[in-house]
Amino acid sequence: MVYQPNIPLSTDKLRISQGDLNTNFGDLDTVFDVDHYKYSDATGDIGKHSQITTPKESAHPSTSADEPKLYAIDIGNGDILQVSRFGGDGKTAGVTAIHGGPLTAGTDTLITCTSLNRAILEMYGFNDGSATLFARASVMWDGSAFVGITGATILEQNNTGAAFQFRVSGDNVTFVHTVAGNVFFTLHIRRLDP
Repeated sequence: MVYQPNIPLSTDKLRISQGDLNTNFGDLDTVFDVDHYKYSDATGDIGKHSQITTPKESAHPSTSADEPKLYAIDIGNGDILQVSRFGGDGKTAGVTAIHGGPLTAGTDTLITCTSLNRAILEMYGFNDGSATLFARASVMWDGSAFVGITGATILEQNNTGAAFQFRVSGDNVTFVHTVAGNVFFTLHIRRLDP
């Protein structure tokens, strides 16, 4: 049965609406059970969050002057959970990192930075099957371009050659890897306030 928000009506007698009221209470218990400990939970955690699920937004939501928002948004290649800055300025800061792998040989766009304000991006890549293949790089994004970089540029390659490369071009950060198999990456986004 569908939740009925207008039960009971002022003209209803309790004995007539009791079944609908019981159904409504059951529906509330079931719905509240999503990401929370439900009303009928017997562990003592009633009402607490069990997890947080945020559907992916297609654009950054607006914020009021005194209410920051926590939400998920697609920034380039992967979903990242972000929080808008307190104060309603619409600026975002990453709360989680973007992870990927295992990857096949090729080029993966890690992030398209157009929706970011000033930030430092820290990247790590490695091959799980080899302790000798790894790379790490960092780059600053000023809100419209990578600082000190013109054109397509290799930021860093792995310690034994060109098996891994972090590259930037335009507003994209890419991870190029010629090794197939247990290749992984992590990207951290650190916001810089203007």
